[in-house]
Amino acid sequence: ACLGLPELRDMLELKLEKENGILGREIMVTAGANMAFVNVAMCLCNPGDTAILFTPYYFSHRVTLELHGITPMYVECDDNLIPSAQNLLEALQDAKERGVNVKMVTIVTPGNPSGSVIPH
Repeated sequence: ACLGLPELRDMLELKLEKENGILGREIMVTAGANMAFVNVAMCLCNPGDTAILFTPYYFSHRVTLELHGITPMYVECDDNLIPSAQNLLEALQDAKERGVNVKMVTIVTPGNPSGSVIPH
């Protein structure tokens, strides 16, 4: 996948270092979050792998996974629609016991479509 214009990536790297104290990060510039999700899913997963989506989830994430032969595994959020660490741990343990190869966990904040934000 294309990482974006080198000049823009260089400028972003300088900005992140100067203003945010973030050093040595790999930067990818995309035409939006959906393109970034597609790129990441294709880099991390192979057909037949499994990726976790918290419910409710953004429909294009499911479609992207399925189009690339990646099996979505759904994990419930808590009552406030915040991704639940406990539910994630249980899902990962269950997957391990069943021999399921979970290669990616998707956490979106603010959540789409719920709008919920993971607190600090």
